[in-house]
Amino acid sequence: MTKLRRHSSTAVAIPVTDIGLPDEDLVLFKRDDVLKARDLELANIHGVNLTEMYKHSMFKRDDGDHIIVWVARSFIETEDEPGLTKRQDARPGRESGFTNSPISDYCRDHKRQNHAGPNGPYSGGVQAMYRWARGHRGGRWDIDRNWENLVIAGSNNGANAVYKARVIDDTVASIGTMDVRNDADWTQNRAPPLKAWTLRDKSRFCTLPPIASHPKMKPTSFLDFPQEIQLQIAEDLPHPLLARLSMTCRSLNSLAEPLLYSTIQISWVREYYPPILKSLCLIRTLLEKPELCNYVRSLEFHGDDHFDRDDPPDSDELPEPPRVPVPRLDRLATFIEATGVEEASAVSWINNVLYCDAYEYLKVPEFHQPYNELYVINKVHEKWADGTVALLLCLLPNLSKFSASRNWIEDSRTLEAMFRLSLCPTTQDRSFPSLQSLKEVSIASTIENGYPNLDPENTAEALSTFYLPKLQSLSVSIDNPVQFTWPGSSPPDPAFLTSLDIYRLRECYLAPILSVTRGLKRLRYDWHYRPDLDIHVNLDTILLDTMAEAFLEVSDTLEELRITAWVAPAMSQGMYDPPDITFRKTLAQISRMKRLKTLHVPWAFLIGWDILPTAKQISHTLPTTLQHLTLNRDLMGVRELENPDKAMVSALEWEFENGTPLNAKSLKSICLPQSFYRRGGWSKECRERLEVLESRSGLTLTFDPNLPSF
Repeated sequence: MTKLRRHSSTAVAIPVTDIGLPDEDLVLFKRDDVLKARDLELANIHGVNLTEMYKHSMFKRDDGDHIIVWVARSFIETEDEPGLTKRQDARPGRESGFTNSPISDYCRDHKRQNHAGPNGPYSGGVQAMYRWARGHRGGRWDIDRNWENLVIAGSNNGANAVYKARVIDDTVASIGTMDVRNDADWTQNRAPPLKAWTLRDKSRFCTLPPIASHPKMKPTSFLDFPQEIQLQIAEDLPHPLLARLSMTCRSLNSLAEPLLYSTIQISWVREYYPPILKSLCLIRTLLEKPELCNYVRSLEFHGDDHFDRDDPPDSDELPEPPRVPVPRLDRLATFIEATGVEEASAVSWINNVLYCDAYEYLKVPEFHQPYNELYVINKVHEKWADGTVALLLCLLPNLSKFSASRNWIEDSRTLEAMFRLSLCPTTQDRSFPSLQSLKEVSIASTIENGYPNLDPENTAEALSTFYLPKLQSLSVSIDNPVQFTWPGSSPPDPAFLTSLDIYRLRECYLAPILSVTRGLKRLRYDWHYRPDLDIHVNLDTILLDTMAEAFLEVSDTLEELRITAWVAPAMSQGMYDPPDITFRKTLAQISRMKRLKTLHVPWAFLIGWDILPTAKQISHTLPTTLQHLTLNRDLMGVRELENPDKAMVSALEWEFENGTPLNAKSLKSICLPQSFYRRGGWSKECRERLEVLESRSGLTLTFDPNLPSF
């Protein structure tokens, strides 16, 4: 005789209403279905070992707390299984491992004992187990002396009920689905009612006939799956789980490590000290294991403010600088020297990366504290960030995406030098990365700061990015040189460049850049005027005709054009009010663009400072291909105009009085800015007039959902 012991156990005590769902709410899954990240999370909560069990079914509930039934991989289903039609042939391999036997109740004698702890299985899980077993007659598991979880029914909340079994001698025996049904029925009908909605089952000793005719199905391990399936699962894992997976064995380390290092993101947002420790640990790892550098495809630095400038810390609140790990100096020095920079620059670069000037602020005289201390600390952080960003950029030969926000590039001399060296390398060392694989480059503009670098002289470095052979998307701030020249022996040919954002550069230098971008589809141009910035070219007049002529350089390809504009006072000269500006001519030549579909432009660029434009002044600017026009309120705060909301409505009525503007035959929508002076939005009168205009013109008129700052 074979003694078999089995019991249901383990649950989180959560009140769950009884399930009474029709079979139509039962969903079945393939045995080899690829699990999603949520499935893996639930499996972990329910205590499911995915190498031993698989997701078989799910009972849907109206309250959204669905119940998943996990079944041991040794489960042998019958071909007469009632749920077969419901699977709609989704079950793999109907002729492999299935039997025609209707027998699914193998127990002959029962003796129950209490094996449940204080947290018994919850009622919904036991009922789901009962319904599942009743609907899968004829199925069975071949079991041995080792405890094996045969069925687990778990809810989205994490509560679960477990059915496990084993034999108590060396004979191979079977447990059938009807045995599971009977035990679940006994549990839910005879267990004492509890306020916590849990059930305590009695373990059951069963006398079974030996089963020798059915070989035990070998459990499938995750390692047995094809590599492409393993990769699909790993790609959906959260980063912490992926890191744990990489430490299980060599084969899974080889699978997970490229995913772990494919994207590196480092954030520095309103923290007193930058992420020095994290960055140096990463650098040390990459220097010690250079093969990891080949995995990185994206390098991103986030953060737009070091700390709260409106409430800076007091001098007695200055925290101690972090203690930093020191990477192998020989490897660090060897790599930096291989870039070809001069010896003095290399030494300075190494010192910046190692944060050697951490205590420089202690040299500030007491009568200059705390603001001078903050200034010194900020400068040290800027140098550290510049050296760290440049080093990581050079360490990664297969990098395709690079982005750096304002915190990281306020002092970017080393970083920009790397782009210049990639164009004209001064070293014969082939190990130095040439940045040739870069496709997306985004380097934030820093002129929005109250005290920007007024003379950065970065023209050659910034223009070097246009020589990257695979470049597809570029966002860059370019200073205004006295004379514009390309840094290479000839102009670049960025054949794959389709998206371009340009900051700081004035309109007189725009045409030479756009003339080489023969495949450009999207352009953002951020016009800026500050009297103490680039004084030799920074006039207080917007050359609209020059700007429009520059845009015609990409007339054959450009589909989206976004123009923004802003002015700032010359704070270095004691100015605190925004300067006045004037306009020269118009943007009328934009109407000659051949493929433009979307235009985002300041209202002031179309009509100047006039309260009302001349007849058809707006429509004459719009190309025939234009479909969507967005008008923004940039520069409208420079001059005080009388009721600009009504002026805009009147101007549009004038343009559309005879229907759609003659030149804008393809125009479908116009997006208007928020009110120029009302926090509550446009007045009722203006809205009613716009509704009439919308119905007459057949266009869709909308409002920009982004509220302006007053």
